[in-house]
Amino acid sequence: MKTKLSFFKGILLLFLIFTKLSAQETFELASNTLANGSKIVIYPVEKQNVEYYPFIDEKIFTKDYQKLLDEKKRLQPIYDSYISARRKDSTTYAKKNQIIENLNSYIFKSKDQILLDKSEALAKELKFNFFVDNQSSQYDGYGMRPKKQLYIIDEKGKYASKSMLKEYIDAVNKDLQDWQPVTPSSETNSYLNLQKEISLFPEKNKMTFGKVKSKLPSTKSTYITFRDLFNQDYGNVEGTYKILSKQMSISNDEIKDELIPIENLDSSISSYYVLAENTNSGKLYAINNSGLNEIKSLNNLQKLEGKLISLGYKPYRFNGYPQLYVNTTYYKVEAMPYLYEELEKDNLYLKKLDQHYLKKIALQNQAKSYNAKFEKFMQLYSVQRNRMSTANINSWTTLTKSGLQLLKQIVKLNDDIIESNSYPLDEKVYDTSFADYVGTSRNILGL
Repeated sequence: MKTKLSFFKGILLLFLIFTKLSAQETFELASNTLANGSKIVIYPVEKQNVEYYPFIDEKIFTKDYQKLLDEKKRLQPIYDSYISARRKDSTTYAKKNQIIENLNSYIFKSKDQILLDKSEALAKELKFNFFVDNQSSQYDGYGMRPKKQLYIIDEKGKYASKSMLKEYIDAVNKDLQDWQPVTPSSETNSYLNLQKEISLFPEKNKMTFGKVKSKLPSTKSTYITFRDLFNQDYGNVEGTYKILSKQMSISNDEIKDELIPIENLDSSISSYYVLAENTNSGKLYAINNSGLNEIKSLNNLQKLEGKLISLGYKPYRFNGYPQLYVNTTYYKVEAMPYLYEELEKDNLYLKKLDQHYLKKIALQNQAKSYNAKFEKFMQLYSVQRNRMSTANINSWTTLTKSGLQLLKQIVKLNDDIIESNSYPLDEKVYDTSFADYVGTSRNILGL
């Protein structure tokens, strides 16, 4: 019993495999199709063993915590610059005070010239260059008062007098009074607040599991596209194709130009590809989906003329233009790719289009009988307005409701069959006066 069951399972498996293979979609690709297509993109594909760094599950920072860290990283150089400026400012302030302390010690205590040498070195480092009014010179009250330059040691190496050193101390003190310390910017304050926020961030909310690139390489067999060989040498790619996989995407996440399946196709993916095998050469290609649709349309267009002739129609062109037309009893039809698909599904499609026309004409003839009655009520309304009798209003309402039902039948009939690219040979069919009457009457009567 078990042997028989295994046998039937094997038969079922073979049947399913055969069904899947036989159901594989195929299409033809000719060089003139490629030349005429505007959306077709074809890349050669090879299956290769590739070394790559896979994404693995590891503990990573949560989005909220990572956001704080990223913002801290952005503000770090600004904060570091502020700290550096503040340190430099503090050092400068200390050096100025050191000059004052040295000069006071020299004047009032030790008279050690080493103090003057040290002060002179600090003054040069700070690039001090003080000028004050020269009180000892004659001044007649006109123009600018003469100035003198203060120094600790002059250019000839002579030390300044005590009185000049006192003036020098006053000048340094005035410089300190004018000093404005470095203040933190708004971004520096943001950094400080951010540091506090990070320190208080709950430990349990800092980490989660996520995908990160492994530091160790792996190897796998995968499909690689050669995008630099886009649509080259049309003669090499023409032939019969079978589609091996739909909804593929070209990715650079783990491996450059890898062709991978899209598990859940959504609107965020602007373009996707099919993986197809050329049955003539056995080579693989990635073909964009919109290009595949164009290939099918162009193929249908090429087969359409023969299809129409086989059904007894006489397709034609105007003045050498490529657009193909065909006339039915009541329509001139543009022979577009969709027409081939419709005729493949139903050889009577064009005959049904004519039957649709006859039904439309019958309904429109019925609608014309309403127009004179609508016109009568329109004229009454234009003269009488709100003085129209109740009997006339009721009759007009009944007429409008009946006309609305007829209009719905006409609209439904138009929806029942594709009439795009089909033009009635009798242009009277375009008369819309009935629909206008119904619409205007509904607005006036508030229906």
